[in-house]
Amino acid sequence: MFLAAVARSRYDLRRRTYIDGKLIICPIVGRVQAQRSSANRQARDWETKKHFHGFRRVRKDAGGEGFPSHTSQMARVDPLRVQHDNANPHGAVTRATVKQAAKEGGWDIRMEFQPPKSPDMNILDLGIFNAIQSVQYRQPTYKIDALIEIVMAAFNMGPSRTLDKCFLTLQKVMECIIRHAGDNDFRLPRVSKLYIKNGFIPSSIVCNAAVYANGKTALMQMQ
Repeated sequence: MFLAAVARSRYDLRRRTYIDGKLIICPIVGRVQAQRSSANRQARDWETKKHFHGFRRVRKDAGGEGFPSHTSQMARVDPLRVQHDNANPHGAVTRATVKQAAKEGGWDIRMEFQPPKSPDMNILDLGIFNAIQSVQYRQPTYKIDALIEIVMAAFNMGPSRTLDKCFLTLQKVMECIIRHAGDNDFRLPRVSKLYIKNGFIPSSIVCNAAVYANGKTALMQMQ
């Protein structure tokens, strides 16, 4: 299991640098001593194992590595909202220790859950994990340490265009959700033609006017 965080790539005018949006990826693992010998190692040799207390490690990584990575690569935005999925271990990021870390350095970082039963609202699931797996499958390995190196290299070496495409897909997913009155019974939209036609990736996609009007009317009726 890995803790990963991404953001939209952008140019930071204040720092005069380009931010690729790949904030962090770190494995949820620990180093333990083997209790008995095997064909791969001797007893009491150190080996990498998955972390059985995942929620504790997520809480530690979010406060110790995640937030510094966010603030060092992000333009100054208050509040800075970080969306995470509804997996049980990720509930640890709402603990008081993590909230305290989110206030350090004068930042206002707020953790928010993604909408329930909406996996398509997650950038990582929309394409980032698939891009990593496409590289990892070409380098088969049976050792955890080697797998970790391959995954982290695939994440760091991946093009920023992949992130941009996923964020455009997310915008179209939001439009589909509005079009279907909040339902998730729709096929994932394709956005390839949007940037292939013009040769560049736009920063945003204009929502269909009729869809926007119908969604606004539905919200007003709910209130």
